[in-house]
Amino acid sequence: MEAILRNVPKDLTSDTLEDALMDHMKKLGIQEFGCEKPRRRTMAWVQFLNPADGTKFLRKYEKISHQPSANDENAAPGHFGKPKKLKDIARLHLLKTPIYVSRSNRKDEDQMMDQMISHLELKRDKKAERSKKNKTPKVPATPVPIVSIACGQTIFDGPEKTFTFVQRTGIPRLENAHITFGNQAVKIVLSSQFEKVHIEFYNRTIHDLLIDEQSLAIALVIIEAPRMYQQVVDPESNTRYLRIRSIPFWNSHIDNVKTCMVYRVTLQNKTDVRLCARLLGQHDSLTRIERHLPVKQSHQHPDNRESFTLIGQTFLKKEKLPFALIFQVEALVWNGYLQPGEAKDLLQLMDRVAMDSIKNKVAFPVTAHAMKQLFYRVPVAVSPGTDPSCYDFIELLSEVIEAEFEARAENPHRDRIYGSRISPNQTWVFKAMVTPTRILLSGPEAENKNRVLRMFPNHSDYFLRVSFYDEDGQDLFLKPQVSNDNVFKRYKNILQRGIIIASRKYEFLGFSHSSLRSHSVWFVAPFVDDSGNRQNCTSILNSLGDFKHIQVPAKCAARMGQAFSETPYAVKLDECGIEISYIPDVKYEDRIFSDGVGTISSEALSEIWPHLPIEAGTPTCLQIRLVGFKGMLSLDTRLDGKKICLREESMMKFPGGGLDELGICDTSCKPLQLMLNRQIIKILEDMGTNKEWFFEMQNQALDVLRNVTAHINNTKDFLERQDTATNIGFPKFIAQLFRMDIDHRRDKFMKSVVEHVVLRELRLLKHKARIPVDRGVTLFGVMDETGFLNEGEVYVTYDKTWARAGRRVNGTLTDGRIIITRSPALHPGDVRVVRQVTPPRGHDLLNLQNCVVFSQKGKRDLPSQLSGGDLDGDIYNVIWDSAAMPIRMFGPADYPRVTPQSLGRPVTRTDIADFFIDFMKTDLLGMIATRHVILADVKEKGTIDEQCLKLAALHSTAVDFSKTGIPVDFRQIPRSPPFRPDFLAAAPPLSMADAGQIDHILDSDDDEDADHILAGGKHKFYRSEKVLGHLYRNVDEKKIWHENIKIGIATAGPSVWDQLLTAVEAKVKEYDLDIDWNRKSEEAWKLRNHYDASIEGLRKDFSENPKTWLTEVEVFCGFILNKRGGQTRRQRDSSIKLKEEVDGALTWIVKNMRGLGKDTDVESVQSGVGRGREAAVELCWACLAIGCIKSPASPLYYGSAKLESFRVVAACCLVKELNILAKHMEVASGGGFVGVGRGQRRGRGGSSGRNMTLPLR
Repeated sequence: MEAILRNVPKDLTSDTLEDALMDHMKKLGIQEFGCEKPRRRTMAWVQFLNPADGTKFLRKYEKISHQPSANDENAAPGHFGKPKKLKDIARLHLLKTPIYVSRSNRKDEDQMMDQMISHLELKRDKKAERSKKNKTPKVPATPVPIVSIACGQTIFDGPEKTFTFVQRTGIPRLENAHITFGNQAVKIVLSSQFEKVHIEFYNRTIHDLLIDEQSLAIALVIIEAPRMYQQVVDPESNTRYLRIRSIPFWNSHIDNVKTCMVYRVTLQNKTDVRLCARLLGQHDSLTRIERHLPVKQSHQHPDNRESFTLIGQTFLKKEKLPFALIFQVEALVWNGYLQPGEAKDLLQLMDRVAMDSIKNKVAFPVTAHAMKQLFYRVPVAVSPGTDPSCYDFIELLSEVIEAEFEARAENPHRDRIYGSRISPNQTWVFKAMVTPTRILLSGPEAENKNRVLRMFPNHSDYFLRVSFYDEDGQDLFLKPQVSNDNVFKRYKNILQRGIIIASRKYEFLGFSHSSLRSHSVWFVAPFVDDSGNRQNCTSILNSLGDFKHIQVPAKCAARMGQAFSETPYAVKLDECGIEISYIPDVKYEDRIFSDGVGTISSEALSEIWPHLPIEAGTPTCLQIRLVGFKGMLSLDTRLDGKKICLREESMMKFPGGGLDELGICDTSCKPLQLMLNRQIIKILEDMGTNKEWFFEMQNQALDVLRNVTAHINNTKDFLERQDTATNIGFPKFIAQLFRMDIDHRRDKFMKSVVEHVVLRELRLLKHKARIPVDRGVTLFGVMDETGFLNEGEVYVTYDKTWARAGRRVNGTLTDGRIIITRSPALHPGDVRVVRQVTPPRGHDLLNLQNCVVFSQKGKRDLPSQLSGGDLDGDIYNVIWDSAAMPIRMFGPADYPRVTPQSLGRPVTRTDIADFFIDFMKTDLLGMIATRHVILADVKEKGTIDEQCLKLAALHSTAVDFSKTGIPVDFRQIPRSPPFRPDFLAAAPPLSMADAGQIDHILDSDDDEDADHILAGGKHKFYRSEKVLGHLYRNVDEKKIWHENIKIGIATAGPSVWDQLLTAVEAKVKEYDLDIDWNRKSEEAWKLRNHYDASIEGLRKDFSENPKTWLTEVEVFCGFILNKRGGQTRRQRDSSIKLKEEVDGALTWIVKNMRGLGKDTDVESVQSGVGRGREAAVELCWACLAIGCIKSPASPLYYGSAKLESFRVVAACCLVKELNILAKHMEVASGGGFVGVGRGQRRGRGGSSGRNMTLPLR
């Protein structure tokens, strides 16, 4: 049943109306009800799960209507002989406002009621589940008055190193101000005569919370700047809060907010202090410390900011120190690790070391790589638990110098500025992160080059990558009630005025298409290049090409952006003797069938292959950048000589000379596994695909996850398919342990690795509907240059021999009907059924590999029918499973091309910067996609519903926004219904144990109090009865986790490492090998230092919060797990980069442990046995033994001793080397040795250590 409420206050929301009604409902004994309150409207609806409750509510509160009859002689006279209408009488009052209640008669009540009933049932079930677990109720927020506020820093003062607060600025007297301790945030509300401001500190950003009863004060030591909002009082505006950078009525706050990471408030009396202590005692997420905190004023302890800036500028101008080192000292200050005065002392100390180096005629003994240790050693916040010796810079710099000397002794060719040497295709990148209040610096970090960086290989430190984030490193959160205009104004100011670091002024240069979507740009500082020419923004952009004819800022930015696209590999065409020629596009009327693809001859391709990594093989399709050209090149064996054929109309985006360096973005080196997603599943459902097929695919994936831990072979195969530490041989290693009767799960770290990867896949399967398709593949698209294929035909070719973990892509593809699509697919016509045709033997198309070949015939090219695709690098999804074939197909979308408005003049850098800001403000792509998913589930017609078709068109506009500059009008987006399907509920948070182990999956916080302004509204969910809803509920995440993955293992008896070391020692004695790991102990300590520094660096560099680094398991697996729910877009992007970085670090350490050459493939060493391999065994054994020391006292070790993966890497290498050595000895002795366990196998629980031999096969 549903009731309608009229005259409801406009400012109430569905949630606040529900709260306001709660007491009235309790009096009536009604527990299960829900509210729907449209924004800025005076009417609302209340739905009841039990119709009897609705009747009870109406009986109590239904309005009294006065409709006097025409014969009532006492009725007041009205107009034209009609009696005057009397006002209804309200029997319900909320917030002193009469509310008129009546029964609802909405036409769509049936559908709305179905969703509400489903929502209330879900709510009831969750409530019952929580009550069974006796979940502790959340702490209600209680405002406590405050009388003053200040911000500053904490220091260790004087010879006694007294923990002290230095106040930089404050408001000595406050009225109508209070502090509130919520479940998610601590909030301070300040008021002036005309303004009201909210300061919010998320609990996860509070390092320590100090309670000083003696001074009636509370201090918050934070590691992230607070969010600040000014309340807006405008009944006609939808904006309720204005995001601000500082408090407008707090003098000098704007000057100190970026550096002051301690806020201190004073309370009225001790009673309030004790109340706060009691409230804080109920919050496990906050570290509460009760102690007196002395206070000093700013003049008593100057911050020396100006003198630090001056000395940094002086050192740079006089070239006393390399810029990379000055940049890192600046980063220590800007990021809050050091005070400017401390950093000044550090710079002067480094200067003295530099002078000594010059005097002694030796290289300066500090590099950027060695300096990174300071970021790990210096605490991010000065707190009572901090050791003051952490700020002894003489000692710290001595350790940095000692570490660098050791590194140089080991590698005399070490770079004298950066330390580590990197690939010729990489460069050192310096980074800045702009937030609403601060600028944070990081780097230098090794990254792939782009065309611009290749132009100036010796001046990479003059380039700066600048990203625009919120305080937590995530995208700026967009909420209709909060205006971010002030933040965007700050961002624009940075783009216009630049960033000064030391004395270098970096100015806005440009961005690539991908960096635009990640809100990152490139800045550059003026410099003199190797030819003596002065370079700046203007000269560099002019050298890229001629853009004067492009008068649309978005389009001009996109064309310039080609030069900023990462090209990991580059080939000098003139050195290879490759010629460039031009061929026309294949067209029919205004349709271009060859849109973005050219051709390359066999001889030219063979010249390019040596420039690619070994694992890339010999691809036949390349994604390229060549000055103003971009797109794909596909092999055409009919071409003679060394030739590349480009299509000017579709591939050339702007004119530019010097077609000498071919940049390669990607290659068709392997087939990719096809993964279904929500959009494709929904369209296939609407096309009539058998629903059972989806469940069959999902259940196959679930079976794999359930059985990962059932047998060691399953574990090994799964880890190899997920590419988890395969470059060190980890999957094979744990299988070998099993054959030695050693259970890897008895080691917490190795067990956590498997659990981490399984949970990642489980979450993707449930919360993203990412379902692998066995008979499917994802490939690049190219055009049939030969004209063999007819309209509606494609040729799908992929490497059927390519495999991971012994599993190849399904090779059952035959000629006939197949499904083809491209993501993202929102329009029902984006999924097509076409015909697969294989060319006859000897045909030129058969030379292509790992691509979809599209026909050049027909009235419209097929790629454009697949979500508006083309052939400049788009990838396409192919399914050939007959069980998935739909019974109907819808017409493709055909959106008219929109002509962007021209400026009528050449585009300037200011125009491009303005577009970048506009893009951040109005990029609605994610909102449109989510709205489409919701409405496609709610509407009976699904994706062919009129509103879904409109959203598909808007999505197309939003995708093109980055090139056309035409944004989506927010008002055109269909409104979201009040309920969401249950499969859009956020993934539940995780409970983490020690060492990053996942303890268990918590309950979702759907009912979490919205105690901060950016808290999302409480979404209301219903049980979806469409395929996506059933797929979502088919995955019982918690059940699989607890029953199949998180299995308890007995750990009594010898550890995994005791057992392994015992087995190694026995085998060495058995073969009478001259091996003593102590001989290699010093070298092993050095390797452990290197490894620990690399892993710790990745833990810090890829964390979003300096207080909570990534876990070691996350780094080892190369995947960032969001403990608070589903993975964010930035976390997904960072995970890709993290995976690359950790793979490089692991490969390097393996090669050093095993004594492999620089260019030696880790898995290819089977020769060179003898004393060389014995030495490798000796070093690997030493690394394993040293890695097992939990509290190293060795003076050779500089790490934290908290990492556990070094011994895992060492063990993998040791077993591999012993296998090679034993195989050699077996051959030399004429056979006779069988390297398998001889004793009776004792199962997965381990053994007593007897009868263990290494599995040398």
